[in-house]
Amino acid sequence: MHSHLIRLLFLLLLIACIHTLPAQTSLPLDEWMVIASSLRLRAEPDAQADVLTTIPNGAFVAHISSLQSGKLLTVNGLKGYWMKVRYQEQEGFVFSAYLSGKYVLLNEGATLQNAPVVKYWYGIYYTETGEMLRPISVRFDTVKYDDGAFAHLVLKTNQSAPAIFIIGLNKPLSSRQAGIWAATVGALWNDPDYIRAGDQTALPIGRDRNGFIPPYYYLLATGSYELESWGFTQKNFRLFVADNYSQYKVWQELTHILPGIESFKPVWAGDLDQDGKPDLILECTTFNAVQDILLLSSEARPGELLRPVAVYVHPPEC
Repeated sequence: MHSHLIRLLFLLLLIACIHTLPAQTSLPLDEWMVIASSLRLRAEPDAQADVLTTIPNGAFVAHISSLQSGKLLTVNGLKGYWMKVRYQEQEGFVFSAYLSGKYVLLNEGATLQNAPVVKYWYGIYYTETGEMLRPISVRFDTVKYDDGAFAHLVLKTNQSAPAIFIIGLNKPLSSRQAGIWAATVGALWNDPDYIRAGDQTALPIGRDRNGFIPPYYYLLATGSYELESWGFTQKNFRLFVADNYSQYKVWQELTHILPGIESFKPVWAGDLDQDGKPDLILECTTFNAVQDILLLSSEARPGELLRPVAVYVHPPEC
């Protein structure tokens, strides 16, 4: 009986892992991009509400507020929540499943509810000298499990090598070296740990024969620890990005622009937009999902170094 129960629990855990699709994120990005072929702006947060206008693919809407972000809804078979947005001079409601950040961020073999419609796709690929940005072709294959009751889309590329990550956008980029993260930090630590209070993590963006090319950027974390009955608990966690030519200069607190998240792990760092400043992908965990967040220096506001532009949400590893 005991072994039967163990097998049953294992089977239920396996089904939960493979039947879980990415949840929609409620990260408050300033602008969202329409990734459907077109999207209706409605007068009320309801699929039957009056249509104010139709927003074309690739257009941007300004985020005003999110509704029901803590409880996902299903509309036309897709999970998400209603968002109040501004498009041109009109305000109305759209369903979040049809939106992305200014860029689409995905992983190799990503499972999706619907296929993003963007003009250009690029992958970051590992080489011995650093990571290369390459144009790629992608397709989204429909996969059904044996029971026929569950289907999703899986991203496939025309490349034989697996990508470190994949981005989609509506403007072309040039092929180039974009970083040295995998060849340096990734070679030292195959899976970097989550950042804890007191940690200092380097963000190398280039190197020559003599070593890393300045400026040198870092993630710095502060906070405190309290001893509980089960061990130490981290309190008042804050994450900063800084450089240090001769001493640290703090550019920005990232926990201000990523509210409600207290668990961060650097996934990749480099110079994706080729402006001589670091770009970053952070893995952030919540109680039921993992968010990979792309932050670009070229999208930063005055007084900032980085700004979040895309989020890929996927289930925790089982």
